[in-house]
Amino acid sequence: MCGLGERLGLSRVCVHADGWTATATLGEPWIELKALLTGCLLASARAEVGTLVIPRRAPSSAIYRTPPFEEPIRRGKWWLVSCAAPYLAAPVTTLGLGDTFMAG
Repeated sequence: MCGLGERLGLSRVCVHADGWTATATLGEPWIELKALLTGCLLASARAEVGTLVIPRRAPSSAIYRTPPFEEPIRRGKWWLVSCAAPYLAAPVTTLGLGDTFMAG
């Protein structure tokens, strides 16, 4: 992620998988963590009901996996941040979840 950010001249690169999300950032790692958590909540709530929704909680059927790393890691000028993402084994929809995640 850091290498991609360097090559493209970006200040942030986000990756989301089924069970976790991660960011390489030149910014404040704790702000990035809040953004990751918010994006995960928005996307999982949408997956649970099939439409955009203002979440009040994470889906009760969500499964959480261990993220690649649990504390921010410094790599040169970059911070690496990750968190578990609420994974739904049987989502109502997955259409638009990447965009919803990035809204975080």
